[in-house]
Amino acid sequence: MSTKLIRLYDYKSETLPAEKFRWRVTEEEISAQLELLAMTHAQLMDCDSAFNGSAAVLSVIRVEGEWNRNPVLVYPGSGLCEELETAVRGCSVGDIVSADVENTHLTMRVECIRHPVPAQIDDVLIAAEQIPQADTVKTYRVWWKHTEETKRRREMGDAAAFLLMDAMIEYSVFAVDEQEKQQIFADRVAERLREQQEMGIPAEFAETEEEILRDLNENWKLHILCPVLEEYLLEFLRGEESAQSVLDRAVLDYAAQYHTNPEQVKEGLATRAGRRQIVSHAACMLMRETYTDGLLEVL
Repeated sequence: MSTKLIRLYDYKSETLPAEKFRWRVTEEEISAQLELLAMTHAQLMDCDSAFNGSAAVLSVIRVEGEWNRNPVLVYPGSGLCEELETAVRGCSVGDIVSADVENTHLTMRVECIRHPVPAQIDDVLIAAEQIPQADTVKTYRVWWKHTEETKRRREMGDAAAFLLMDAMIEYSVFAVDEQEKQQIFADRVAERLREQQEMGIPAEFAETEEEILRDLNENWKLHILCPVLEEYLLEFLRGEESAQSVLDRAVLDYAAQYHTNPEQVKEGLATRAGRRQIVSHAACMLMRETYTDGLLEVL
């Protein structure tokens, strides 16, 4: 590209707010995870108390001319139907309640009220999970802490890298080739119009040339400056490693992160959009490896 990066912003002058990038797992979080695990193995026990909308689970039968034989479980946060959850609050066994759901009037009879009793948190519970690295409560605590911290640190490392790259886009000095910029926009417009046609998108739902161009102009830094910065970081941060080696690692890292086939990702490098995607991923990966991982370590 003729557009060039003239002066890179000193991204190391940026600070990461510790509260936003917290990734370490506390003992309280591990205990809460164990309690959640115990709830997933809970047994539902019949009880005589009214449904209070908290821990209890209500089993009901719907009326559509006659009683439906299949009971429906209604409980807080079930996502089944908010109207049903509201209607059964305070009910007792034998009560009949009504609710209007999506223009349909439903009548329900409370068959039973059940309360979930969590499983006991012990080695038997952990063994039932069949986790190779954890067969006791003690080893589960260690395993979950390591697994969760690894996931969080990766997420926070990526978030920090993107934050710093945004700062570089905003405060670095670029020499923008306006003629090249307009040519890129023309190519992108033609590309998106062609993609819409190939996808068979009806004209009334497809973006117009004017809409595409407006979007490109509104996000011109993303389309013009980001590729320049990412190519620069690929060269600047890779050290003695070859650019091809970094891209190969980025392909594997991308495939693992998004659970896709590495070969398919690698084939995408032959296209403009595919290469842009992997170069962007590689730049973020290098930022994480060379800088943000170290920052997170001291937070």
